[in-house]
Amino acid sequence: MTLKQLSSVFITSLLCVSANVYANNSELILGKWNCDVSTVQDGLNVDMTINQNYLKNGVNNGSAIMAVTNEAIGLDVAFNIEADSNWHIEGNFIYETLTGGSFESLKPSPFDAMFTKEQMLPIGEQEVAEILELTQSSLKVLAQGIEMQCNR
Repeated sequence: MTLKQLSSVFITSLLCVSANVYANNSELILGKWNCDVSTVQDGLNVDMTINQNYLKNGVNNGSAIMAVTNEAIGLDVAFNIEADSNWHIEGNFIYETLTGGSFESLKPSPFDAMFTKEQMLPIGEQEVAEILELTQSSLKVLAQGIEMQCNR
């Protein structure tokens, strides 16, 4: 997995925690969601705990703890990430554009230089996620080939 792909997986996972299949889904998505994401690609294990808060004014405030490991090369890093975005829903898709955020290492490592704020939080980049399910208490989306399950 390249750094660009990892960044995209992170951003998409962090930003895609919203959905709308029917007209009233814009209301269903509002509020706080908690998500856990785990994926393995090209030897990289990525685990994230994500908290989202979708506001009626089209703003999403999110935070995440992301851990990335690869035993073969001794990679073991973790980051605290805060991200803000603007969101809207069209049909079965949620569109989010990153507007700001912060990125902090939780486990200082020689690998930290590989993970920069600019790469992991590219301001202005739009991500799209497909909504698979949305109820009052459960949300499932598909982005970058990864399914993410969230609950209230």
